[in-house]
Amino acid sequence: EGVIRSKYSYFADYRFKFLLDKQRIIDHFDPERRQFIQALFNCSPQARTWCQVDFDTLWHQFQGDRARAIAALDYFNEKGWIELESKLMTEVYHVEKAPNISAVVSKLATLFHEKESSDISRIHHLIDFFQSELCLSSRLAHYFGDQAAPTQCGHCSVCRGEIAVLPKCPQPDSNKHLIDGWLTQLEEKARRALTSQLKTKFLCGIATPFFTKIKARTLPGYGQYESTPFKEVKQWVEQTR
Repeated sequence: EGVIRSKYSYFADYRFKFLLDKQRIIDHFDPERRQFIQALFNCSPQARTWCQVDFDTLWHQFQGDRARAIAALDYFNEKGWIELESKLMTEVYHVEKAPNISAVVSKLATLFHEKESSDISRIHHLIDFFQSELCLSSRLAHYFGDQAAPTQCGHCSVCRGEIAVLPKCPQPDSNKHLIDGWLTQLEEKARRALTSQLKTKFLCGIATPFFTKIKARTLPGYGQYESTPFKEVKQWVEQTR
């Protein structure tokens, strides 16, 4: 959408352990470089084996540049003097322009809704395929455009007379009083009215960033109908409220 541009990425966390004595590493360099390396090691507190690099302290106390410190650590690692580990990859972006938030949100909401519907539809197609009464190999071949494939392969489960029947999930009864109470607690926690779609995800235990934000998992109604079809739970929600 032209709102942000990726600039660069970096590892936020570095730690290392000495394979060669610390002083021997320092002694490899001239006095100016020794001063920087000593500062780098001083700003890398050691817990038993591993030393955690504190780049903020290195900068504030010694004006030690992060890039220079990483270059030094990479060099030590290549020489076999230390064992270096890096993690917490961090992506940095630049905001290109002030976005029309409502337009972007609307477009993303439509995109995610379409993707969700597509994913659900694909799951239903898979379930139908697993329980098919027609040759599975033939159905797969037709799906991938091979119209000349035999109608019976002779070796799949259907051709062997072993048609699969997936077990049905137990269907608990809807309890209007309980559902209404759970959803009331949810909206009180959210401090606003919620859509039937979001309420249904709550009852089915489907995680969303919003639920994480308000800690919805701590509420008693979360995931109470996780084994019940979403469409059915949504009907209960719309009838209850």
